Amino acid sequence: MKLGSYLLVGRGEELTGGRAKSSLLADTFEAVLAAIYLDSSLVEVYRVVLHCFRGAIHTVLSEGSKDYKSELQEYTQEKFGCVPSYAVVREYGPDHEKVFEVELAIRGQLHGVGAGKSKKEAEQAAARQVLEFFHMRAATAHSSEAFPS
Repeated sequence: MKLGSYLLVGRGEELTGGRAKSSLLADTFEAVLAAIYLDSSLVEVYRVVLHCFRGAIHTVLSEGSKDYKSELQEYTQEKFGCVPSYAVVREYGPDHEKVFEVELAIRGQLHGVGAGKSKKEAEQAAARQVLEFFHMRAATAHSSEAFPS
């Protein structure tokens, strides 16, 4: 849709990349949907949403939406009797494109690092990395049991 190119923004917002800010774009999209609803119907809003998000909807319905932090917390509680801890260790980039770097520890031992445009995204990335490591380690242990040397 390229909604950002249609926005009238102030000079400061323009200089800080306001046209690409997800919060501003989300508010704009919400306003467009409201205008469609007021001008036509909820059915038309549904059609627009479906058109814009068909791929994402299909992905979520077929693969599910992964919450790596919750999955890792359940795993560590079951296997180690504790929950992981997350700490922001670094922030860099301009305010409108800030990147957060997070370390993930289990029982005080560093197990992973993640980066993202928000603290939550960085924590999810770190949790995903650690889960993939644990799953790979478990698969390796199972395969060595199946084929002893």
